[in-house]
Order: sequence, then C-alpha cells, then structure tokens
Amino acid sequence: MEVPLTQIALFIIGSYILYASLLFFIGGVREREEARERLFRAFLAGVMFAAAMLATVFVGTAVRIYVEASGVQPNCLKAFSVEGFDIWPLVESGEEALKCAGEVFYNKTGEIINTYAGLFGVTTAAGLFGVTSPFSMGLFQVALPFSGAANGALISLATAYAASKLMAGVIVLAGLAVILIMIERLEALGAVLLGAAMAMPPALAAYADYVKGISVNVQAWDYGSVLWAVVSAADIAAAFALAISLAGAVAAAISYAFSKIPERLSVE
Repeated sequence: MEVPLTQIALFIIGSYILYASLLFFIGGVREREEARERLFRAFLAGVMFAAAMLATVFVGTAVRIYVEASGVQPNCLKAFSVEGFDIWPLVESGEEALKCAGEVFYNKTGEIINTYAGLFGVTTAAGLFGVTSPFSMGLFQVALPFSGAANGALISLATAYAASKLMAGVIVLAGLAVILIMIERLEALGAVLLGAAMAMPPALAAYADYVKGISVNVQAWDYGSVLWAVVSAADIAAAFALAISLAGAVAAAISYAFSKIPERLSVE
C-alpha cells in the first residue's frame, strides 16, 4: 500500500514532537526548558506546514484559472480544485498533481520518440532504392530542423519528468523544512525546500496540461507537416523554460516570506 508523501512529512514533525516530549519527561530542569522551546518550534512548524500545503492549493488554483483563461484544458491542475470540506485531498493536491504531470511527460516523450524514429526510418528505407533516393534526400533535408527542435523537446520533457519525481521527495522533506526554518542557522535551507515544495507542483502541472494538447505527429510524405512539427516541438521546449522560470520566481518569493516568520515570532 502506497503511503501518501504528506503523511511522511507529518511523521517527521511528529517525531520531533515525540523527541521534545521525551526530553521533557526524562530530563532535568535544563532539559525541560529546552523541551519547551522545541515543543514551541514543533507547534509553529505544524502550523507553517498546514499553511504551506493550503497555500499550494491557492497557488495551483490561481494557475488553473490563468490556464483556463488561456484556452488550455486543465487536467493535472484539477488536483487543485477546491470542492467540499474534505481538507485532506487538498493537502495531497501537490502530490496528485506531480503524479499526473509525470505520466503526461512520459507519454509525450514516447510520442515524440515514435515520431522521430518513424521519420528517420522512412528516410533510411527510401534511401535504399534508387527511384526513391531523391525523396529520401529531400525528407532528410526538411527533417533537419525538426531534429533540432525534437531534441530540445525531449530534453525538456525528460527534465520535467525528473523534476516531477524529485519534487515528490521535496514534499516529503517539507515536514523537515518547516522545522529547519525554526533554527536560525538553517532557516535559509528550510525556506528554499518549502518554497520549492509549494511552487513546483503547480508549475509542472500547468506545463503538463499545456504540452498534453500539443501534437507532434508528422506524415513523412508531407514535407509541410514535418516543418510545422518544428513549431510544435519548439513550443514544448520554450514552454518548459517559461514554466521553470516562473516557478523559480514564485519559490524565491515564498522562501523569503517564510524565512522571515521566525524573526517576527522571535524564534531563534
């Protein structure tokens, strides 16, 4: 049975609370004072974790509304839909969005690979016979731009797929991140981890919904379709750069905001 990533993150916070509790009950005066401080940090960490997970939903909802206004049909972004009063699906929305995005990236990568392989398979086969050799040479020439664009699209999709898996690990570390924020020397690291856990799932989900509607299929006998496929492949690569840039900006803003919370609460 698969354990939700957010439950693992909460387990980290719970372990910290358990440690502080044991320190309080078995320690002396000094240890009890330290335990009170750690319990206070754990309480704030739990509040910040809940706020971060719910804020991810709000970010995802905002992105979904923007995507809908742009004419893109939401798919992975549906994970951020706020319906009813069951809060747990909302907390797990980032995880669900990443799972959906990963599947889209994998399938779209396979689609481009099949198109790429089929196109050059036809080029090779046609070059074996003298009567079709001119067609092979012409197809090879028009396929060169598509080759470059397809390589860029494949790299972008592969990177996005890896990011969707990596961000799943970052969600697990979100519980640790909010604890690190409460420690003065480690607050920057915690803020960066939490910012990534909040910003990246909506960004990757939006990118997945965008590329899902892009077709890169070509007909080898139609030179025009091969050239038009260049636009589609380049679109996939360019959209990834934009999605990551925006996610980085949002993550930086979130990281800065959360790193300032301990200062306001006088937590050292």
